[in-house]
Amino acid sequence: RTLDARVQAPLGHPSRPMSDEQLMRKFADCCRHAASPLPASDVERLADTIRNTERLDDVSVLATMAHASPASLSAVAAA
Repeated sequence: RTLDARVQAPLGHPSRPMSDEQLMRKFADCCRHAASPLPASDVERLADTIRNTERLDDVSVLATMAHASPASLSAVAAA
């Protein structure tokens, strides 16, 4: 048995945008399956920082958070 389907515009395409909730679920899923998975608590902290990127003095903090240990994440978030 073979199934075939065609999607004109995938979810996330400008004509089929994802909701904030869908985007957060996808982000969290990607973080869980990363080469260095992030714990759920760190995923939310990183997502909040990304949402507020315009307030950061130095965007390199995002890379630090994405590769940091839980202890250093708390220090970065408090800064």
